[in-house]
Amino acid sequence: MLKLRSLLVLSSLFLFAVFSCAQGTVVTSVQVGHGAGTTMIGGMTGGSFTFTGNVGQPFSADVVEENDRFLADGNHIHYEVHGKIFRDSEGRMRTETEAPHFTPDSKPFVHINITDLVEGRIIFLDAEHKIATVTLLGKPQSHPGVGGSISPTGNHTQTPVAPAVTNSGQRTAPAMRDSSPEDLGTSQIEGFTVMGTRYTHVVEAGVMGNDKPIATTSERWFSTDLKADLVNISESPDSGKHVRKLVNIRAGEPDPLLFQVPPDFTVKETQQQ
Repeated sequence: MLKLRSLLVLSSLFLFAVFSCAQGTVVTSVQVGHGAGTTMIGGMTGGSFTFTGNVGQPFSADVVEENDRFLADGNHIHYEVHGKIFRDSEGRMRTETEAPHFTPDSKPFVHINITDLVEGRIIFLDAEHKIATVTLLGKPQSHPGVGGSISPTGNHTQTPVAPAVTNSGQRTAPAMRDSSPEDLGTSQIEGFTVMGTRYTHVVEAGVMGNDKPIATTSERWFSTDLKADLVNISESPDSGKHVRKLVNIRAGEPDPLLFQVPPDFTVKETQQQ
């Protein structure tokens, strides 16, 4: 069971279930008010998720992540992770992520996480044992603009890499580089207009013993109405292709009880370090 949950953590880079790990809650970083109306929160896999600006439309949707990896011997590994996401007009979010079933006797498990930056807390619900682990973050200084869109910025940050300097003072080519974001234009997904952007990160030849440069691409399709990415695609030679998409999107306020701890749950509170 522990191995199964670890696999779920590794597969959830583009899912919104970003705050739980096994029976507890792990938050790698929280920066409320970072920049103008922006809150950055660390995810399970170490990336950052940005909640930006004004809150978009409230909505509910199903989440599907497709993972494909092609091995050198011609083998193909494919599995999917399914879940749900709910966001209200104040930016509260609830994510439900089903653990993938790799063996017939795998026990069903769903990670349920509630992100409530209005009240300054993150909640992990253990439905099997009826335990709610609440991490207290403290309320943000300014209420407006908290809880907007989600985009995994860990893959999208375009940070210039400074050239290395040799003992002789000569500058060498940087070991890694990021290309400028590529505008993919607009498209329609689930009835919403989305804007596409592609990012490319290159590891130069020789950095890891590689004969040739290694290019990793990530692609996002962002809805300005929902203030959320509807599709994220990541592809690299070593880890394969990962597609995370929202489907069956339903506009409107979700049930308010989805963002509360059920009355029959035992509450365990922790303070964010």
